[in-house]
Amino acid sequence: MKRFVIAMFLIVVLFASCNASILMHNGEFLKPGNTPNTSKSEDEIIFSTEAPKNITATKSYYENKILVRWESVQGADFYSVQRAEHLTPEVPSDGDMAWKTLPQTFEGTSFADELNLQSNHYYSYKITAHTVDRRKGKTSVSATGTILASPEQITAAKGEDVKTIAIEWKQMPYVDSYNIYKSRNSSISGLDSELVATVNADPDSDMGLYAYNIDDKEKGVELFFAIEAVGPLSHNAKISLPRSGYTFVPGAPNIPKIQSITRGDNSRAITIVFSSTPDAKFIIKKYYPGSSEEVIFNAEAGDSFADNQPDSDGNFTFVDNDVRENVLYTYSIIAYNEIGKSKAAVTSGYLLSPVKSVSLSPKEKDDGRVGYALLFEEPVGSGDEQREQKFKYVVKAYNKGGNLMPGNIELEEGNLSEVFFEVAKTIDPALEDEEIGFVNVSVKLLGYSTQEVKSNVIKKLETPIDSITASSYAKPLDGETANKQGVYPVHVKWESKDLTSSRVLTRIGSDGSEKTIKINASADNPVNSYVDTTGSLFVKYKYFIDTSDAFGRSLGPVVYAENAYGAVDVKTYLEMMESICMKPWDKPKYVPQEYRSYWKGSRISTLIAYGDTRSLGVAEDYDHFGKGKIYYNSSVEGIGGRVEFVFTNFGENPEFKMTGDYIMHVNAAGTGSIETRTGGLKINGMYSGKVLLDGVEVKKKVFRGDYVFEMHYSDETVRYGVPL
Repeated sequence: MKRFVIAMFLIVVLFASCNASILMHNGEFLKPGNTPNTSKSEDEIIFSTEAPKNITATKSYYENKILVRWESVQGADFYSVQRAEHLTPEVPSDGDMAWKTLPQTFEGTSFADELNLQSNHYYSYKITAHTVDRRKGKTSVSATGTILASPEQITAAKGEDVKTIAIEWKQMPYVDSYNIYKSRNSSISGLDSELVATVNADPDSDMGLYAYNIDDKEKGVELFFAIEAVGPLSHNAKISLPRSGYTFVPGAPNIPKIQSITRGDNSRAITIVFSSTPDAKFIIKKYYPGSSEEVIFNAEAGDSFADNQPDSDGNFTFVDNDVRENVLYTYSIIAYNEIGKSKAAVTSGYLLSPVKSVSLSPKEKDDGRVGYALLFEEPVGSGDEQREQKFKYVVKAYNKGGNLMPGNIELEEGNLSEVFFEVAKTIDPALEDEEIGFVNVSVKLLGYSTQEVKSNVIKKLETPIDSITASSYAKPLDGETANKQGVYPVHVKWESKDLTSSRVLTRIGSDGSEKTIKINASADNPVNSYVDTTGSLFVKYKYFIDTSDAFGRSLGPVVYAENAYGAVDVKTYLEMMESICMKPWDKPKYVPQEYRSYWKGSRISTLIAYGDTRSLGVAEDYDHFGKGKIYYNSSVEGIGGRVEFVFTNFGENPEFKMTGDYIMHVNAAGTGSIETRTGGLKINGMYSGKVLLDGVEVKKKVFRGDYVFEMHYSDETVRYGVPL
């Protein structure tokens, strides 16, 4: 009797080992009493929909990047980032057009932004957590950062004091301090420059100020000053462009007097009229934003100009032809004699310049009318209080037929009342040519006019799409590869009487995503198809080509293809089958976060993990999508064991369900076979197919052989073998 009890105990232990090996983890046999080698804390995490916390963005730490960090969100698989660029510290409001979602996502909790960053600009960031099963959390508060840069707007006093040279600059965001360098050479580089001071940033002022005290050898000498910003990490920014300054020497000429300068009343050159101390010579310097200060006239060097002799009123006239539109130029006129230089007369001028941009923007009025509002960016000089007369903006409107519409519109600077071009709510093809097509805007002042700047063109509605199709779970073409999610391309095709016009393809996913794709076409390149390689698992798409305008008006009905999605590769198919249907407790990759803990603690999982006599028993459970059933029965069979699994429309995903059974028989040596009464395991849903177990057997207590997958594509059934 004693020998029989021992034998039975050995049988149970052997059976429990075989039972565990049926649901082996990562292809390795699980020893009795062991659980799958997956962190419990990771499997049991429930996705928190809370917004990421402690968002930080570096403020002037680096010259070429901003590091953004945040705390991880429980259960999150990746994060998306919104970014806004702004010129002042105030963060744009939610919904503002300034907020753009970055195209890439991030699995970690930090990233380095190096995308087109500019000095003296602010960049704000908001973070949102996501899961691979398309859950989305709340969006975080924003954090603002900047790059480290030295000041761009700097002045150095020219002859304003006998002992000091005042240096002033516009402070840069979040800079800790400024190094002031001096040189007698305009390059401010090499051994000839000297660090004369370090000035702490003043948080209560927009401007920085430093007074340099000269020594006896520097009286009246032209010195060059440049500034280097120092950030919170003690990193130094690239040194600024230099500006020159000097002290006044008694006996030097008086400051020249500016009589007039071109401030938009000329479109070709800037003319400066000034008077100076009799018998004094003079120097003229010029700079503009982003440039070095250069000498453009120096009498001592033998320079001359057409009117370098004073007129009867004692005035000189200097004409600068080396100027461009929409640039503000700053001039310094300095008189000098053998004793020294005068205080500089500083003035600014600009050409009459065209507006910088013009656009027609769709707008719906409060009273329900629809149409296009005129928007444009005014030129340099707009708002200049020193100019006596205001700019006039002349607006010429053209219809879609290309004809000038009656009645030019003339707007006065400072009184830009809204210009609105109304259109009918329902389009009439016969009258479409008469609707607004584009506008040209020019600027005029004192008889001068700029060139016209053209707005965007409101195109005529394109020929409608007659029909559109998109592939749904079609067999991959030869040579096609799956994307990172394991999804093959979707092929979209359409028919139309016009295949030569560029169009916009819009894709809307069942997960709420929306994507627009520009389809470029021309008479030389007619296009009637698109291959979409960016599909996601378990997402069905609608594709349509929008031939309507901004107000939803169309020449014909909108047609679209729906329920489109790509096939998946076999490796991904295997992973989904094992995770969603066969082993949701052991391979939770595709199981929603909120159900992982449930399956980890399920009775089936517990029985499998025991590894002793407690493994014997019956259990059944249900998925959370439609209550599909899984049945489990383990028992002693001869001197080995028998384990039965029955699946009835079971799967932890509404689009992936398994029906079928398999039975595993294992003898005392750990060898056995797989039996199925249903001819394999059938998969229903988006990725329909069948798993055949004919090529699978048990050796050394683990599966050996091949799974055979039948992929029931919409256009063909194909078999694939997958070695275990």
